[in-house]
Amino acid sequence: MNVYLEVDEAFDELLKGLDENSKAVQKAIRRAVRKLTQFLRRQLLQALSQTTGLKQKAFKNNQRLFIEVAKDGKSGRVWLGLNPIGLHHFGKPKQVTTGVKVRGKPLRQGAFTIQSSHGNTVVFKRKGKARFPIEYQTEAIDQLATPVVERIIKQAEERFFVLLEQELNYALNHE
Repeated sequence: MNVYLEVDEAFDELLKGLDENSKAVQKAIRRAVRKLTQFLRRQLLQALSQTTGLKQKAFKNNQRLFIEVAKDGKSGRVWLGLNPIGLHHFGKPKQVTTGVKVRGKPLRQGAFTIQSSHGNTVVFKRKGKARFPIEYQTEAIDQLATPVVERIIKQAEERFFVLLEQELNYALNHE
């Protein structure tokens, strides 16, 4: 899921009367965009962690949250991966006689745990009656994450103008 923010009309109104091509204004815009992308990253990590019950590490380590600021500094991109997450990220899997139980999730009938090379206990399930193939067990998070992302985008629109105003003030009056 890519997060895009449209601020063209209000942006033009805020820069009215300023020389948009001056170095100070360009610098302020670059700093405001960079700070906004970092704000989005922090807010998304916090909100998704609270909503899904996952640690922030599950989003950071698996490249599920990617931030990029363009070379011109006038645009930034926040990419959030909403693919299903491995069941072991939701808590320590517990092997029971009928399957695997993970905190807050329904029992996975016929599933079993394997110790991975990284030291994690990972959950798998056989696809058929044969020994192989086995299937990695995951849990979908997209339905939980979508409303959170939409809420944070609204906050980011307001936050961008606060940041831009602060950066313009600093660039024009203090540099």
